[in-house]
Amino acid sequence: MKLKVKLLLLIIASVFLIVGCASSEAEISLDADVSVPVVVAEARLAVLYEKVLTLGEIEASAVYKVMSGRGTVEEIFVSPGELVSEGQILFSLDKDSLQNSYNAIESQLRTIRDNLKIQRDDQKSFFEKQEQLFEAGAISQADLDRSKTSYTQIDKQYRDAATNYANQISNLKDGLKDREIKSPIEGKIASVNLIENQVVSDIMAIEVIDDSSMVVNTNVTAEQINTITIGDHANVYPDGDRRKDVIGTVMVLNEVPNVNTGLYKVELQLSKSDYALRTGEYAEVETLVDERTAIVVPKKSVRKIGEGSYVYVAVEDIAIQREVLIGFIQGEMIEIISGVAKGEMVVVRGQSFLKDQMVIEIIE
Repeated sequence: MKLKVKLLLLIIASVFLIVGCASSEAEISLDADVSVPVVVAEARLAVLYEKVLTLGEIEASAVYKVMSGRGTVEEIFVSPGELVSEGQILFSLDKDSLQNSYNAIESQLRTIRDNLKIQRDDQKSFFEKQEQLFEAGAISQADLDRSKTSYTQIDKQYRDAATNYANQISNLKDGLKDREIKSPIEGKIASVNLIENQVVSDIMAIEVIDDSSMVVNTNVTAEQINTITIGDHANVYPDGDRRKDVIGTVMVLNEVPNVNTGLYKVELQLSKSDYALRTGEYAEVETLVDERTAIVVPKKSVRKIGEGSYVYVAVEDIAIQREVLIGFIQGEMIEIISGVAKGEMVVVRGQSFLKDQMVIEIIE
């Protein structure tokens, strides 16, 4: 029994000893002048470029639609993507079928014209005889007027048939000459919409584009279009390739949105490029809408606490916590609208261990 009591007293004494030592060490720690190592960076002025990023499609600014004419496609001499010169033959139509058609139509029209001429000549002779009889008093004025009316009518029919013959034959002859369809411009073949041996009748056969002048069409929201003006510049990246940078200039801003999407169409003229641009190619369009000088700090120096944004400003060896109003983000930098002045040093590493007014040691 005495042994158990002695053991209990020994345990209690040990506990008091441990607690006393811990309290002593805590007091020493609180009293010690400890600094927190940090890395700082200077708040500086920088040029900020505010941009609108959209997707667009590259197109030729001029597209020429070549019609087929009428006939059977004999031979096609070009293919999509091929460069052509002005006047170069694109395709030819079969002359034999058109020649046969010409011969048949010419014969039909000539027969109509010649038959009407015979009738007109006969009626003219009859009218002249009626005039002689009228002068001799053998027929009445009414008889003469009837013969004159008949002659006038058949003469008009003949003259109309002769005019129709001349016009149609002229057109058919021109058609015979134009069996080789040529390019109206120097450019690139965008599409071929016919095949050999196809019977065609004035369809859109081939598209030729002027690829010396290219545009990119994109769509923006109502909020974005209010920030864009005619003449603004953009960086255009064909196929989204950031290594290919083509400069575009805003030329057209549609005031009325698309009824289905609610977006506004924007057209940009592309500058001359060392890169091959293809009609229908997708592109990223980065339009510059604002350029200004502002105070910036590294993004990682700003901490979000509740609803506010804060940084630690190094004033000699003290960290001062300040609330800041932030603005535009560009890369790894963030705009400071208020709260930090140019030239002040902000903590960019070590701020997780800081509280306001703590002592710091700048290690970089």
